[in-house]
Amino acid sequence: MKKIMEVEKQLLMINESEKKFELSMNDLYKLKAYIKKIGELTNLFFESQVEYANLIKDDDNYEDLLRVYHKKLSESEVEIDLKDAKELIKRINS
Repeated sequence: MKKIMEVEKQLLMINESEKKFELSMNDLYKLKAYIKKIGELTNLFFESQVEYANLIKDDDNYEDLLRVYHKKLSESEVEIDLKDAKELIKRINS
């Protein structure tokens, strides 16, 4: 998840900068599509943790359980190809 969040951060920085106005329509479309696709994944990551926290809020081991769940999600393999998004970032930033 860490790599995914880093790519999302870079995409969002481009989207909030003047660089996005220099993009072709195709690259602007790709930028928005990647932000949406990766954003859905990171939202799921955070929303799942909030839901789990609400589920276990009365447990005596609340913090430990939440830490373990966060680690489990953070270290899980996610099947998403970031190659094209990284290439777009590299091309825009060069």
